[in-house]
Amino acid sequence: IQDKSSLLFIAVDHLNSISSKDHRFLLELNTKVAERTMDLGALSSASKYGEIAFSHLDKIRDPWVQHYDLTLRLYRVTTNAELALGNYEAGYKLGEELCKH
Repeated sequence: IQDKSSLLFIAVDHLNSISSKDHRFLLELNTKVAERTMDLGALSSASKYGEIAFSHLDKIRDPWVQHYDLTLRLYRVTTNAELALGNYEAGYKLGEELCKH
């Protein structure tokens, strides 16, 4: 299992380094890696992957309507990472948006 996780991280890092217009796919992958890194206690990495996922979320029309579960997961993991890192302003801002939905 650990080898598969390592491969996922490597693949996502590679895909993030190239230009792609498949924002939904990259949103999903970066959210998944943010969740995995959060589970491992790698808070800064979770925040980083969350930030990258948000850059793809911004390019999707009506994400709360089109991809509710995925958007919810992204907001949840990134909010938790920011708050755990002590970035309270960012965490509260994300949390406020999360509570609207």
